[in-house]
Amino acid sequence: MNPVAQKMDHIFPIKASDYSLELVTGVEVEDLNGWAMVLMCLVIFDTSESGITTIRDVKEQEVAVCRRSQVEDPRFDDALTGWGLALEELFEREDADYLECAMPHELVCKDLLDLKRPVNYKDFEKVCWTKKRLGQHLAQNTRTRLV
Repeated sequence: MNPVAQKMDHIFPIKASDYSLELVTGVEVEDLNGWAMVLMCLVIFDTSESGITTIRDVKEQEVAVCRRSQVEDPRFDDALTGWGLALEELFEREDADYLECAMPHELVCKDLLDLKRPVNYKDFEKVCWTKKRLGQHLAQNTRTRLV
């Protein structure tokens, strides 16, 4: 397994009733231009009125998760945990727009470790909600979030 995928494996799958983001293991993915890459799969479910859940769509994509040099950053696990918690909440929200159309790369906040201020998972979770990160998937009138 790719070393980046090994470090990330413990938080997957990230799921809610209608969505699941999964890390695909057992596939060798090459780093690209200094970015640490993994293979992710976004699964979208439909639940019928009778309560039967079926898979509606599966989107698999190689995704950059951070710069290769940042994999050993001591904040890596906190950034990953904060992002995972924010994504799980996004999957649960009623006002999440366009998730059916999203690709896995649109759900990854690959720039988190470029930020200097976040030091723990709560800080990282908070910055995931900006409009250029996961906040872009919220309905226009609910983009402000109380943390």
